[in-house]
Amino acid sequence: MNDSSSHQHVFKRRHRLGALGVVAAVVVGAPLVARALGEDSADDSITAASVLAVSDAPPRAAVANPPSSDSGTSPESDAPTAAAAPVVLAPTPPADSPTDEVTTEPAAESSPPLDVHAVLTDAYIWDERTLRVAALQDVLNLPVDGWYSPDTRAVHVELLEFLGLGTEGVPPVPPPGPSPEQWAALRQCESGGDYTIVSSSGRYRGAYQFAASTWDSVAARNNPALVGVDPADATPAQQDAMAYALYREAGAGPWPVCGRNL
Repeated sequence: MNDSSSHQHVFKRRHRLGALGVVAAVVVGAPLVARALGEDSADDSITAASVLAVSDAPPRAAVANPPSSDSGTSPESDAPTAAAAPVVLAPTPPADSPTDEVTTEPAAESSPPLDVHAVLTDAYIWDERTLRVAALQDVLNLPVDGWYSPDTRAVHVELLEFLGLGTEGVPPVPPPGPSPEQWAALRQCESGGDYTIVSSSGRYRGAYQFAASTWDSVAARNNPALVGVDPADATPAQQDAMAYALYREAGAGPWPVCGRNL
C-alpha cells in the first residue's frame, strides 16, 4: 500500500470512529468517546450496534495505578517500576442495609382551569366590585380592577352577542338619579342584599322585595317574558332591571321605608 492509500485508509477509519463517538456520547457518555477516538485499532468493523452493546456491559471495577504493559522497567528510566497497587473493590452492602433515598419535592398542585363559559354567562350586578368581576375582565382582555363598570359592561355585552350567548347575566344600566351606592343601600335595607330571600310572610320576594302583583305589572310593561316569574327566582340582572323600571315609573314611593336611600 502506498503512502497516499495508507493516509486515506487512516483518515476514513478515524472519520468513522469520530462519527461513532457522537453516538457513544449520547448512549454511554464521554469516557467511551475518549477511548473510541484515542484507540488506533486495526479493526475497522465498528458499528452502532457494538457501541450499544458496550453501553449495556457492566462497569469495570476501579483500579488504582494500573500496571504497565511492560515488565521490569519503563522506557524513560532503567529503575524498576513500583509494584502495581492491588485492585480495590467497593464493598457490596447487605441486601437489608439502608440506602440513601432521593427525595423530591411534591409537585405543586396546579389551579383548576378557568371555565370561560361560566365566567361570561354568570349573573353580575351593576357597580359590583369583586374577584369574579376581575376574572371576567381578564377573559375580556380589559384592565383588571374588579369593578363592573360601564366599560366592562359594554365589552361584556359585545362578546356575548358575538358568541351567540344570552345576556341574562348582564346588569342593566341604572337610570339617571340614584347612584350605584344608593341602589346597593336600598337592597341592603330591603333584603340584606340577598337576591333569593323571601319575607317571613312569603309575600315579598327577592332583593327589592317585590310583591308578585307589582312584579307582574311592571313586567307586562317592560319585559313580558318575566310575567309570572317568581322575583326570588329571577336573576340579579332581571331584578335590577325591574327595580329600575319601577323607579322610572314611580320614583322611590314603592319602597316606603327603604326608599329614603334613593
